Amino acid sequence: MMRPTLLMTPTTQPGFSKMGGQPELPKGQAWPSGDELPLSFLTQIDLAEARAAGGPDWLPADGRLYAFYDDPRRGLTDLVRVIHSREPAGEAAPHPADLSPKLRFTERRVAFLRLRSIPSLDWLGVDVRELDDGVALDELADLPDEPFGDELQHRIGGYPSEIQEEQMALSCERIRRGRDPYEDEEPTPAIVSRMRERATSPRPWRSPRPTESVCKPSAPP
Repeated sequence: MMRPTLLMTPTTQPGFSKMGGQPELPKGQAWPSGDELPLSFLTQIDLAEARAAGGPDWLPADGRLYAFYDDPRRGLTDLVRVIHSREPAGEAAPHPADLSPKLRFTERRVAFLRLRSIPSLDWLGVDVRELDDGVALDELADLPDEPFGDELQHRIGGYPSEIQEEQMALSCERIRRGRDPYEDEEPTPAIVSRMRERATSPRPWRSPRPTESVCKPSAPP
């Protein structure tokens, strides 16, 4: 049941992969914009380096990924836009003048550490109310995070660390297929609250554009 996962760890070694800072976009690639503002740069990943470290085989085997964040679309399915390019990386692109300083994140070069992840109780669909009284719930809940210590879990592949009462990977896949994100799930209070918020939101949920991904990036045609 365990799955491999790559933990993105800080490094002082030079390399392409990093979080924050300025993206090293290929020549001719414009800084992406949303409906209102330029997107905020999150991370860039050398796919060959990730594969060499034992990364998942659903990623393209070569090229580079660039991920950008669209702050006004928080709560929507296309919050993050992922660009895959096989063109050589260019010089660091300056931040657009109208990008808020709050959305310009500090640069940190990263390396990849292969670890193993296990599913959380939420991922397994375990109802803790049905467990024996003698089960140490805190230990069970913390077990999936033990390999990562106190580090922030910026990871590629493996099981997600659930932080709310739903299986986010399943919700994302349902949305990708044009279905309701909470289909077939027990309506917990947290899910009911988000369903009500979504129903009254002036900005409707929609599936990601072909060039975007919030689940699993795809290679360009």
